[in-house]
Amino acid sequence: MAAFGSRRGLAHINDRGIWGNSMTVTRRSMFAGSAATLLATAANAQSAPVFDQTLRGANFSGAALVTKNGAPLHRAAYGKANHEHGVDNTPDTRFLIASITKTMTAGAVLKLAAQGRIDLDAPVSRYIDAPPSWEQIRVSQLMNHSSGLADVVRQPGFRDRVARRTSLENTVGIIRTLPLDFAPGAQVAYGNSGAIVAARIVELVSGKSYPDYLQDEIYTPLGLANSGFADSRAVIPHLANGYRSNNGALSHAEYLDMTVPLGAGSQYSTVDDLAAWIAALEANRLAPRTLTRRMFTPGPGGYGMAWHIDTLDGQRSIAHLGDINGFVAYVLRWPDADITVALLANIERTPVQQLAETLARSALAA
Repeated sequence: MAAFGSRRGLAHINDRGIWGNSMTVTRRSMFAGSAATLLATAANAQSAPVFDQTLRGANFSGAALVTKNGAPLHRAAYGKANHEHGVDNTPDTRFLIASITKTMTAGAVLKLAAQGRIDLDAPVSRYIDAPPSWEQIRVSQLMNHSSGLADVVRQPGFRDRVARRTSLENTVGIIRTLPLDFAPGAQVAYGNSGAIVAARIVELVSGKSYPDYLQDEIYTPLGLANSGFADSRAVIPHLANGYRSNNGALSHAEYLDMTVPLGAGSQYSTVDDLAAWIAALEANRLAPRTLTRRMFTPGPGGYGMAWHIDTLDGQRSIAHLGDINGFVAYVLRWPDADITVALLANIERTPVQQLAETLARSALAA
């Protein structure tokens, strides 16, 4: 079983622990009908084959978007969204984004901070019932993996609960019983518990459920019409099925009720919405620049608020990996070169990080 996601390092890290392609290509911007579509046409004619060769060579199954200077260089889909019925993936297909969800949770905290309803440097005990061991944990540490909270998904017996519907309150209740792995702020260790606790704080402060808060306060205002909570009981149009591959033989991914990773890995999206999401953050549409800068400023371990910030090939790099049952996702941003790559795959263990970095290098040369 895949974990909800893993940290982005210089090499691909598939931090699982416990847990023949058809193609559709369009040449439209994530902002349909915009001038960027026309500006990108000439570039697509030359650069799209380079991207296509990279993805076909990896037998990629999913959707891909590469943009430069706000215009699409490559927007395409490969493989099947549903193998049983022979339904192709398209660039508009929705996929589970796993731990990229954490960036949405961080965005929700940031928006509440912008409204003066959350202090990022306050102890979490100001907003949630906390055991004594949590007294030194700050809200910001929940999102930069320095809180010391033990990762709930790696605890004995957790696998036995993944098929049961639950709530953030219940999952946080389990986390409260776990001893800290280290003193808050003393180390950095990627995990899921911080985002889960942060999502519960969003509920308590806003008075809305976590899915409703994201929908009402993040997705709708920013125009992210193809993102939302991947409720396991809901019929979600255009959502791909997730698979695993064993030497080329496909099988269904192990079941996971999506209430289990609420806050840490519970959302779906499209490549267009992910590119629009990071563009909205950079444009300070969610919060003032001072807070947005904090989201993208690396601390120990290279994490800002959820995002991992690094340098790759001389480029400042902002990225996040998602890895969950049946799906792998990666979003990569090189802000100085104005390059964004979003990859969403519906077969486990797809090497999306390496592919995204290769595509970004091709975009830089285009």
